[in-house]
Amino acid sequence: RIPSGVEDEQTITVSGKGEAGTNGGNPGDLYIEFIVEEHEFFVREGADIYLEVPLTITEAILGCKKTIPTIHGNVKINIPAGTDSGDKQRIRNKGINDEYRNNKGDMFVIFKVITPKKISRDEKKLIEKLNQTLSKDSEIVKFDKFAKENE
Repeated sequence: RIPSGVEDEQTITVSGKGEAGTNGGNPGDLYIEFIVEEHEFFVREGADIYLEVPLTITEAILGCKKTIPTIHGNVKINIPAGTDSGDKQRIRNKGINDEYRNNKGDMFVIFKVITPKKISRDEKKLIEKLNQTLSKDSEIVKFDKFAKENE
């Protein structure tokens, strides 16, 4: 039986299941070393799991609900309005069940806002109109003022 939570290069000893001893002696121990393969989407750090979730610009601006996979099945999360690339959300107890330390890790969702590479003329007009309203954001105004002062 392989306990949950084994880590890469961890070794388990199975007593008495190795090669037979010399001159009819008792069998030795069997040492099993684990190699944990990387996953395409999940990244493991100890008992915690990390998952990068792509968002459209509108999902990031407006917020949304999104169903995401975990190693325990899908869960629905609320993504708040104004989410930036790199923002994280913690989902408790959705990481690795670590039998050795008798705990369950957490899952961390890291949001990645995807910027479209190609847009139509109509989309460009809409985004330019949106930009006129967004450029009044206090952080943008503060930075623009700083940049002008340092010209």
